[in-house]
Amino acid sequence: MITMAATVAGLPGIASLMQTNTRNGRRSSTYRAFLQGEAESRANLTIIAGAQAARVVLQESSGKMAATTLEYRTADGQIHTASALKEVILSAGAVGSPHLLMLSGIGPAKELEKAGVSCLVDSPHVGKHLKDHVQVPLFFHSSASGVRMSEVGVSLGPDALRQPAGPLPADPAEDANLPPDLKALRDEAGRRITEWAITGRGLISSSLYDAGAWFSTGLGDLHSHDAQIACIPCGCDGNLWALARVDTAQFFDDVTTRLAPDAANIVLLANPVQPHSEGEIVLESADPGVPPAIRMNYYGDSHDMKVMVAILRRRHLGHGRQLLWDHRIRRHL
Repeated sequence: MITMAATVAGLPGIASLMQTNTRNGRRSSTYRAFLQGEAESRANLTIIAGAQAARVVLQESSGKMAATTLEYRTADGQIHTASALKEVILSAGAVGSPHLLMLSGIGPAKELEKAGVSCLVDSPHVGKHLKDHVQVPLFFHSSASGVRMSEVGVSLGPDALRQPAGPLPADPAEDANLPPDLKALRDEAGRRITEWAITGRGLISSSLYDAGAWFSTGLGDLHSHDAQIACIPCGCDGNLWALARVDTAQFFDDVTTRLAPDAANIVLLANPVQPHSEGEIVLESADPGVPPAIRMNYYGDSHDMKVMVAILRRRHLGHGRQLLWDHRIRRHL
């Protein structure tokens, strides 16, 4: 971690490389980190793939409700049960956990009954107080700093360049007829992917969300930095922006040029990290296959908009003293 002035009150803040779940150049998922290999073969562990938790079965014990059994639905639609000898551990995330609790009859009584679920434990806070920090991307052309998407493609190896729109032929057997420039491109792509496979290093070992700065806007949350500017040193392409549900035609004057494979861009993400607004997860149906309503309620508290505007307007990270930051990026802040 690279830091400077890592305290809050009266000091500019910190800049740091991001911490990522990466090991030996590969994403270290829950499966890779804890299950893959010897662990998944343990006699006391059963992994059921393609199953969806449907509800936790509660039974009254000594005047209290206790979780005893889990109902789950397999890929073929069949309902099965798994009973607990000691305890049921619920770990389904910020959306899945309250959804499963409410399906099980734990939550705000009126909302459960409206969705057709009998309330066993009236707990009005289940699904409430949802907080998230929304990010606003700031897009800059940066020939000195930006990583071109074409370079990302080459780093993914020759197979990635054989996509329908790629420069290499779909059938490797046709490589014998490649002109010198495409042969050099194929060989470089092979070199990069081999280097990554052996050493875990290279462009594709990066999340491309590599650095961030945190500071205080001075608008009230003085116990901690309330602002973040994160840096993605590439502009991505139209497909990736579409995944983020961004209408590129609305935000770019010339999509073809701005998001071209050889365009060098960076994206800075303005991000209030101490939001005051609260959203909610609301049960829509007693059917576990029906997603709950996810109401983020961004900017429900006007304070968050003030913080966001302050971050967007920020030009210097500090009072007369810049944070430790790449000099090529700093000029955009």
